[in-house]
Amino acid sequence: EEGKVVVVKQSSLLLNCEDGAEFQFPKNDCVMLPIVHATAEELAIYIWGKIVKELNVKLLRSRGIHTMEVTCAEAPGQEALFRMSIPDDESKIDELCDVRKYVSTNQIQPMPCFSSSSVGHNRTMSCCNPK
Repeated sequence: EEGKVVVVKQSSLLLNCEDGAEFQFPKNDCVMLPIVHATAEELAIYIWGKIVKELNVKLLRSRGIHTMEVTCAEAPGQEALFRMSIPDDESKIDELCDVRKYVSTNQIQPMPCFSSSSVGHNRTMSCCNPK
């Protein structure tokens, strides 16, 4: 996807990137997630959905929880925040947390790494109103 090819071998994963770089990881150290870039922004959306699904919408609503926020940090000062109301209908969670939709509609975009001049400044992505 998007310039990357993942080859699953018996004991490893091989990632071939668009720029010709190759990375090989032990298969047991990897988890395949339904996200595009593995950025903090995408992980925050994905984790939000997993938590809401696992805890159950009815349980959360019965305890008065109507909104949930997840923050993922790549490094100190580099974080992404995803906040959204918990839907009344549990069947809407998958649609709300479709990470590919956020990326393909430019609701989130991968951010470049910080330069040395930006150290100490927070980078926060907040996505609260999915389209």
